[in-house]
Amino acid sequence: MPIAQRTGTVRALARFFPGASELAREPVLREYLADAARPYGVAVCEDELAAGRGHSYGEMGQGLLEEVVGEGEEVGVLILAHAVPDVRPGRSTALYLSSVCPGRPHAFAVTEQGVSAAYTAIRLAATFLGSGESRNALILIVEQAAQFYEMRTPVSMPKQHAGVALWLEPGDATVYQHTCVTRAEALRLLPEAPLLLLGDGLAEVAGEQPMTGAWAAYAEQPGPAVIADYDPDIQTLSICVLGTPA
Repeated sequence: MPIAQRTGTVRALARFFPGASELAREPVLREYLADAARPYGVAVCEDELAAGRGHSYGEMGQGLLEEVVGEGEEVGVLILAHAVPDVRPGRSTALYLSSVCPGRPHAFAVTEQGVSAAYTAIRLAATFLGSGESRNALILIVEQAAQFYEMRTPVSMPKQHAGVALWLEPGDATVYQHTCVTRAEALRLLPEAPLLLLGDGLAEVAGEQPMTGAWAAYAEQPGPAVIADYDPDIQTLSICVLGTPA
């Protein structure tokens, strides 16, 4: 059975973040990652570390907060969703963002779910909104374009550092997540909708921003839409219906 929750989005913002964080160029990052990876027989990516390409989700998230949260507004719940690890792995980024966010909201992160993380974050936000514990929730979907240690299996990396902010309130949106399905089954489960935005896991031609691409497309043309993606590693189809598509 699919998992479903209802909530509503009233605001969407997408941004690219050029450059890199200062921490990505500090020698302490290489030492930290090498020490963490060594017991697992994983090597660090020396070229990436030497180039200092990484970007902090704390900086990216703070930039999104400054644009999406209006004067006098307060956030009730903040959820950070990402797949690529942060360039600053020793910090609880969600809690840091809560400390600089108006309202000092409850905050936590969703990761280790690939592209499904954003959908899970919205579904969890709906729990707070549906229970009346909060009048709004802010989802921050972020990806940075540097991988600092070697992966045992190939992964899709974004071309640029990017982030999307979704401001949610109780209302007209639904998230469905179907588990244990193949990609072929996922395609058959997609609804018919005038505006259907597919992530890389379902699109015939892969884009350049696996985590944020479909959400950024929605931010460019907000309104009734269906956003969907499939993660083959956890065999999960995620569908988010925003508004009431005809």
